[in-house]
Amino acid sequence: MSHMAILGMDSTIRTIFGRKIFPGAGTFSRIFKLFTHQNCNELSEAEDLIRRLVRKKKWSGRITIDLDSGVRGVFGTQEGAEKGYNPTKKGQKSYHPLFAFIAETRECLHNRFRSGNTYSANGAVEFMKECHARLPKGVWKVSVRGDSAFFISALLDFLESKGAEYLIKVKMKGLERLLSGKKWRKVKNMPGFEVTKFFYQCSDWLHPRRFIAVRALVEVKTDGLLFPEYAYEYFCYVTTWTLDKIRSKKT
Repeated sequence: MSHMAILGMDSTIRTIFGRKIFPGAGTFSRIFKLFTHQNCNELSEAEDLIRRLVRKKKWSGRITIDLDSGVRGVFGTQEGAEKGYNPTKKGQKSYHPLFAFIAETRECLHNRFRSGNTYSANGAVEFMKECHARLPKGVWKVSVRGDSAFFISALLDFLESKGAEYLIKVKMKGLERLLSGKKWRKVKNMPGFEVTKFFYQCSDWLHPRRFIAVRALVEVKTDGLLFPEYAYEYFCYVTTWTLDKIRSKKT
């Protein structure tokens, strides 16, 4: 909504819409709050049409898609709102939409409206298929980034079938125990950080995949101990990227 102020200062935009004064952000906000599920789908289709018209002119051959999900709490009995994961107000009815953003342009490539009791990864594969269908024909290389909610075998299988690169945060039982047994090396110019790389095959996978993990030293305990104890915070990703590419992307 904050971008509406920028549009209101654009004389070309005002001329196109035949307005001397452009509506404020509050006006658009009130309209969007009246949207139903069907209205959201119609808006998504309109956005997709506009993007296709723009991309016919010029588009990059390589893009990065960021997958994300959000929680939007509501008051009352709105259509589709259900009780589910809500970190700010537990027990409140909410929506749990899926989003796909193009990192290079910061635009929303696709979104899906979902009930609040829907798990983050539910429908992720179909959603990713829809994202690919929305890409311009000139795109020949896709990289996908996502948090641990998208660490599912079916999604990784689909991305590999499309030749897409990916960086997905890992979430699984026994991860810290698995990482503690690996060989670590220090990260250059990053004191307190170490990295390890290895291949691992989860129980429902058809083949091993490449993992890159980073650990950060958070505490050294020495009081009353013969040898110091080191406490670490771990970050682990399953990826087709190299460590240098991860660092260049500032992920």
